[in-house]
Formats: sequence, structure tokens, C-alpha cells
Amino acid sequence: TVRADGTFELTNVVPGRYLLAIAGPALEGTAWWPRSAMLGGRDLLDGEVEISGDTDLAGVEVTFTDRRSELSGTLQTGAGDAASDVFVIAYAADRRFWGPNARRVQAVRPGVDGKYAIKDLPPGEYLLAAVTDIDQNEWQDPAFLERLQPASIKVTIAEGEKKTLDLRVGG
Repeated sequence: TVRADGTFELTNVVPGRYLLAIAGPALEGTAWWPRSAMLGGRDLLDGEVEISGDTDLAGVEVTFTDRRSELSGTLQTGAGDAASDVFVIAYAADRRFWGPNARRVQAVRPGVDGKYAIKDLPPGEYLLAAVTDIDQNEWQDPAFLERLQPASIKVTIAEGEKKTLDLRVGG
């Protein structure tokens, strides 16, 4: 529950490993999204949090922004036709941000016109790859991302930046 002064409290949390997510009806339909949840120099939105009986999360500072990023473009085959039978994967260049449900790892399918858009990546350096023949959620596996690195291109996203990057696949 969030109080009128912006403070909040989580109670009755069972010990274990958790991913912190910030969502709810107050955010739906708005331009706002969670930018960070900082505690002691660590962004809790970027990985699992271990909760035990003596875990002290007092002082977590959650920041929201309306400066949403977007990485978009068009995929084309070597012949110049729209490519839509692939996945476009953007993943953090820093391996610390890889893992299941990581917010710095996203995959999208382009439309039949080859256009893709990846929204709300936090600022930072990313690798971008286009792949076929991928199993469901395989793109969240760090070992899979490791294998993608040689065929990926580096791109930097700033806060609120709208960047266009067209890709050509298959020759």
C-alpha cells in the first residue's frame, strides 16, 4: 500500500528470492513507468532480492519517469524484402543483467512489414540480435545470450531516447 506521502510498506513477506515489480491500476494508462528502486547503490529492479527474517529493506527509493525509451526499426532480408519470421532480441551488454524475467532482456516479433519496437529499456549499453528457430523463453537463458554475442550489434540507449536501427538479415 502506498501512503499519501509516497511511502510504502510490504508486510507478511515469506522468506525467499523475489523479483521486485512495480505495477498497479494507478500506473495503467499513464506515461509513467518505474525507473529504479534503489537501496544502498543497488537497483532492486535489476535482479532477485533475497528476503529472510532479518532482511531490512527500509530506505528503498522508487523513482518513476515519463521519459520512456524505444528502440525500433525495420528488418529486411538480403534481397530487401520485409523480414517478419524472426525474433529481435535486445539484451544488456553487461551479463549481470541477464536472467529470467530480466527487464534489460527483451524479445519482440516484427510485424509482417518487418517493423519492430522494443519499449522501456532502461538506459545503458545493449546488444541486438535477430534470430530464427528459438524455443519459447530461450532468449531468457544466459547461455543462449552468450552464444548470440558474436552475431549481435552494440547499441546505447539513453533515458527517454527514441532510437531507430534498421537491420538486414540473411546475407
